[in-house]
Amino acid sequence: MTRSLSLAAALALALAAPAAAQSPEGGPRLSAPGGQQQPSEPAAAEMPGPTTEIIGPDGSFRLQPDGTTWERFQSVRAIGVRCTDKACGSERVFCLIQVRGAQDAKAGQPVSQAAAEEFGAGVIRNSPKEMAADYVTPFSEKTFGPHPGRWADLKAEGEPGSLRFGLFLTNAEKHLVAFNCVSPTAKWDENKPKFESLIATLRTL
Repeated sequence: MTRSLSLAAALALALAAPAAAQSPEGGPRLSAPGGQQQPSEPAAAEMPGPTTEIIGPDGSFRLQPDGTTWERFQSVRAIGVRCTDKACGSERVFCLIQVRGAQDAKAGQPVSQAAAEEFGAGVIRNSPKEMAADYVTPFSEKTFGPHPGRWADLKAEGEPGSLRFGLFLTNAEKHLVAFNCVSPTAKWDENKPKFESLIATLRTL
């Protein structure tokens, strides 16, 4: 997968405040093949708010932050949702979202193991030098709501702490959608069900 969501990017967000990161351009953006960027919806006159719907390229998917457990965030290079202070306190708990074009992809179809392993290898390869990253459980078939895909658990340990990552890939119409969900290791068991419930609310063409 082009430009995998790296542990370095997730670590940077884990140490910052994702809710405060906003794109100066107004419209949300998602990663596209070739390292380019595609707007996920028409540029808006106002900055997108915490409950603004995230829309994939060509309307391939939609994700609506509920404003109670999840709120939207975006920066110049990343877009996703973070757990609200009400639901998670001051902990940095969030999911980054990435999408790439895949002409043969259709919603409801399984994701290939090869595509999942390519994505996971990119995440680990781009991990920061100060963090030792590895699988806790490798990719296997997993379904959230109506979405079949592949899920893996990763860990990254070192300075400045210990993080757990849930990676999930699923198909939308002509696109592959990837979630990289991050939690402090100490809160992983508490936050993993939140990630699963969030992914189940994804809507695809």
